[in-house]
Parts: sequence; structure tokens; C-alpha cells
Amino acid sequence: MSASVQDVAEKIATLIQQSPTKTLLGSSLIPILRLSFPGFKPVDYGSANLRHFVRANVPTVREVSLQGVDIVYGLQSTPNTTSAPLSVEEENSSKSNKARRGLQIAPRVWKTFASPSERYQLFGNQLSGELRVVEQGELSPGSPWTRIPSCSPEEHLGIAKDFISVLQDEEHKNSLLSTLDKPGWWNIFLFTAQRLGLATRWHEHRQRRLHEQFLNTIQRKGIPLPKQRGRTAASSPVDKSSSTVSHANSAHIYGPGESLRRIVIGAINRMSVSELRSLNIPIGHIIDELKAD
Repeated sequence: MSASVQDVAEKIATLIQQSPTKTLLGSSLIPILRLSFPGFKPVDYGSANLRHFVRANVPTVREVSLQGVDIVYGLQSTPNTTSAPLSVEEENSSKSNKARRGLQIAPRVWKTFASPSERYQLFGNQLSGELRVVEQGELSPGSPWTRIPSCSPEEHLGIAKDFISVLQDEEHKNSLLSTLDKPGWWNIFLFTAQRLGLATRWHEHRQRRLHEQFLNTIQRKGIPLPKQRGRTAASSPVDKSSSTVSHANSAHIYGPGESLRRIVIGAINRMSVSELRSLNIPIGHIIDELKAD
């Protein structure tokens, strides 16, 4: 641990202050901090993760909101609004984000798809739509499961090049282009984007493109999307409250076992008190739930 807590805290506040929107995503902060302070790990400072570190040591920074599973950080004195006009790319990104809010992807599933690794592979069930991460050495599931390829390094590079192509500033373009032929270019690219005040735009662009590619890959592999299953289920007449619950529950991609659990919970939510009284539930399950609460 070469850097002091104060040095790291000041760096975090400065990075956010220099951002055009005065906000920064946690996933953008970590690699930049590791470039500024090699070997930086929150655990070395007595914090379990970056969130705990910021809460304990950076009083000038607050958690503005969540973007998927990522935390958006801002300054304490900075309101969660901006009067700056959005570019066409930012408007498209904003619309895309709103369209994706109903579809949540399990963090482990998303990480396996977005970060190619030989250690983990992603599989999808062509009948149920369930997604499963299989670690190297584990038995791969057979039919109706099919392997979903992770986003390749070449595809990540293409996403970066597409981002550069929409920039108006030639100096910014050249600065980012010069990073693409370097080993570990993605960290240098992010650091350069941050220095140019483009980190937030880059993250939005990357997330949007990866998400589009994720959905396209799933559809190409013949794996049903949750929303598609929701529309099929909603084709029969139901009351409005039931339709709302069904749509909310169906708009998720769950990890192993979660699909069945959600179906059961959804069914229980629609039952009357008298119907609930007639259920035969093992007392052990109830005790376990009480302990969990």
C-alpha cells in the first residue's frame, strides 16, 4: 500500500470533479485508480470494496444512483441533474438505457459475456431461457442447453473504434486511436477517455453496444427472452394487477434456479388468504426464511 488514504480520496474527488457530468461510474474509477496507484485494492485500506472505501474515506463524494449493478458517484454539492445539451449519441444512449431498464441480467452472467475468459463459459436453455455460468472443469450441460460465446477481444476493439468514429474533436480521436495498438489497450483507453472528459460517454456507449450484442446473440442461439415469454403468458385474459406482476417478474434474466423461484413467488402473490392457509409448506422452510430476515 504505497498511497495514503488521503491521496486516493483526493484523486477520486478530482476525477469526478473533472468529469463533464460531475459523475463517474464505479467500474470506471477502479481501473483509473489502479493506473494512478499501481496495485490499489480497497481491502488494503480496510474496506471490502470501492463502495465501502468511498463511504468511509471520501466525505465529499456521494452515491448518486445505480446504473444496472454499477454505482454512479457524484460530489456532495452536485445535484443529480445537468443542463448541458445531450449529443445525438447521448440521446440514443439515454433512450437505450430506458428501454433496457425492464431487463436485468445477473451480474455473473453479464461479466462472463462481457469479459472473455477461458475459465468461465456461458450457456443458455433453448426451452426455458435460463442462463448458466459453467466454470472450467465442470461438466457442460447438454441439450437443450447451448453455449453462448462471450464478446471477443476483436469485438471489444470494434466497439472502441465505433466510439471514436462518432467523436467530433479530431484531437480526441487521435489520442484515443493511439492507444488501440498497445498491450492492455483497454485500460489505457479508459484512462485517456477520463483525461479527455469522455469516460462517462465511453461507458454508456460500451454498455449499450454490449447489451445489444448480448440480446442479438441470445436470439441467434434460439434462447427465448423473458419478455417474449411474458407476452405469451399475457395472451389470455387476466386482470390488470396480475398483468403488471407478470410483466415485472418476466422482465428478468435469472441465474440457475431463480426462474422457478420467481414463478412460485408470483403464483403465491396472487393467492387469497384462504388459499394460502390451505398450502402445505414444510415448517423448516418457514423457519429458514425467518432466520434469513
